[in-house]
Amino acid sequence: MIKQFLNTTEKNPSKIFLHYKNITYSYNDIQNQIIHTTRIINQYNIEVGSLIGIQLSNPLEFIINWFSCNYLGLISVLINPKLKNNELKTIINSVQLEQLITTRKNYSGDL
Repeated sequence: MIKQFLNTTEKNPSKIFLHYKNITYSYNDIQNQIIHTTRIINQYNIEVGSLIGIQLSNPLEFIINWFSCNYLGLISVLINPKLKNNELKTIINSVQLEQLITTRKNYSGDL
């Protein structure tokens, strides 16, 4: 999926990719955000094929993080942002996530 996105970005960088909260994002806009997020995730030296939980309620943040993980060869595990900590802890332990991408709003306390 990331290859198709990158090919479209290369051919039509100004093409509209997403309209969210009255803001229009081109393929190039999203690619720049993906590159930035990919660099941040890459600092954690996570091995290709590792499971990464994504627990984000903001669709734009979710898309960017999902593409970034995909680009790095990581396997994204989509997690409902409405889960409570005890439910989240169960998922983290049973799936054996390497990392979790979330927000302070979704996370409260120790896991």
